[in-house]
Amino acid sequence: MSYDAVVAFDPGLSGGISIFKNNKLEYTGKIPILKIAKKKSYNLEEIKSTICNLSNCIVLVEKQSSRPGEGSVSSFTNGTGYGSLKALGIGLGYEVRTILPKKWKESFIELENNEVISAREALNTLKSLQKKELEDNKSSSIKCKNIKTKYKKDIDRAFREIKKHSKNASLSLARQRFPEFNDKLLRANCDGVAESILIGLFAVNNIKDIQKLTNNYYS
Repeated sequence: MSYDAVVAFDPGLSGGISIFKNNKLEYTGKIPILKIAKKKSYNLEEIKSTICNLSNCIVLVEKQSSRPGEGSVSSFTNGTGYGSLKALGIGLGYEVRTILPKKWKESFIELENNEVISAREALNTLKSLQKKELEDNKSSSIKCKNIKTKYKKDIDRAFREIKKHSKNASLSLARQRFPEFNDKLLRANCDGVAESILIGLFAVNNIKDIQKLTNNYYS
């Protein structure tokens, strides 16, 4: 199946939107945000005006889940926004699909750079050390609890390092592939824009198999 337009969302309050028409990147930018009483939320009206009036369109939304070190409020906000983007696409009559971050990222070998690899190795080392200590002390629930507490900060920090280097890699790749949009990718906090571009590019490059590579909107 082919599509004339692809809308790609990297959800989150610092996320991005990208629109490809006839396999060409036509628009990219940050997700519009409203600030009411010091609280931020999606500006759904502005998002709607940005992506409406597209024919034969598929919407791809990166699947959200809670991450280590992420608070419950942040998880709830991300989850609510994720659902809003899917609902908006459905309301506009578009086909809506979700995709796991791992699925689209594995198609870009440039994202697995030395910094990401080193950060992941550091995380795996911490997990191995923790696992060994837990196995050595499995007879004591109190000791196991203390071991988990001891490693939690370092493991959360390692996850953040992976996330930081991954987002930097996404920014670098988007700048290389689409230099004409570098004005939208100037700052480090534009990683959401970069990742929306790459999600859209993944869809364009794999459009014939997109049904197999993605999930239904309700997932």
